[in-house]
Amino acid sequence: MTLSGPAADWRSAETYAELLICDRRAFAWEWLRRSRGYRDLWEARKQLPGDRTKSVGLLGWVDPALAFPQARPIWSGDFDGRVLRGRGGG
Repeated sequence: MTLSGPAADWRSAETYAELLICDRRAFAWEWLRRSRGYRDLWEARKQLPGDRTKSVGLLGWVDPALAFPQARPIWSGDFDGRVLRGRGGG
């Protein structure tokens, strides 16, 4: 995928060709990384108190400049019912 930055040229079919075979998690990431709110959180992440990633459905920060499939966001089970839940080892 040849996206550059969070907003690719939406008029270019080639830019979005890989999204034709993606699942809903890929679309969710593409939607999230282009949102102004997430990009603002990403820029301010080191100054923010606490972990704000849960407010957007992620378990950790992912650079919004990374397009799918380079980005590997891990979604919270609270936002995605298909996320496998594990048990803590002891």
